[in-house]
Amino acid sequence: QYNLSEEGRKAIIPLEQAVIAKDSAAYQAGLPVGQAAAKTPDDRYAIAQLHLQHGPNTNDKALQLAALDALVKSGGATSDELPKLYRGIASLNVDTKNLNGASAALEQLAQLQPNSTEPLLQLAELRAQQQRPSDAIGYLEQAISMQKAAGQAVPEGWYKRALKFAHEGKLGSKADSLSRILLQAYPSADNWQVALYFFRDGAALDKDGELGLLPLLR
Repeated sequence: QYNLSEEGRKAIIPLEQAVIAKDSAAYQAGLPVGQAAAKTPDDRYAIAQLHLQHGPNTNDKALQLAALDALVKSGGATSDELPKLYRGIASLNVDTKNLNGASAALEQLAQLQPNSTEPLLQLAELRAQQQRPSDAIGYLEQAISMQKAAGQAVPEGWYKRALKFAHEGKLGSKADSLSRILLQAYPSADNWQVALYFFRDGAALDKDGELGLLPLLR
């Protein structure tokens, strides 16, 4: 149920017909007319929805991204819709290699869903791609703390991703502390070996120290 202005309704009808007919020329001609006629949030929302529906007709990701952004800014999107819109914006920005745009959308999603680890985990991966290991680890640590506070088990992979980011970022002391945290949660033989390798890399052991570590590694 849209609260459309009379001007908006008149401009939206031919725009909708162009989308249904997949008439790109008619759509491009009608879009600025519709945007200029929009008076209410629902006018802007309805036009943005049509913009989004037109996107697959052209396979234009930039157009789809603009449509999602317009839906967010229209003021007509519901609180249930906004998380989906921000996920779509983040995904399209990743597809178009705009990691800053993806990060901004995920940060908005994290604010909308403060009890969800999903945006934090995705932000961690983006920060790692941006060569920002400390920030990537920070988001993972937030997700780990949130999971523990909810009384839920922390997946082993989360600890291992944080450890990987620390190692790749040459954050020796952080890698050492994260490996110990991993061992406390998941003290498997494989994890002990990983932790000992990280310890060896950061400890600058002499020959006797290296020899002493070999039996532990074995």
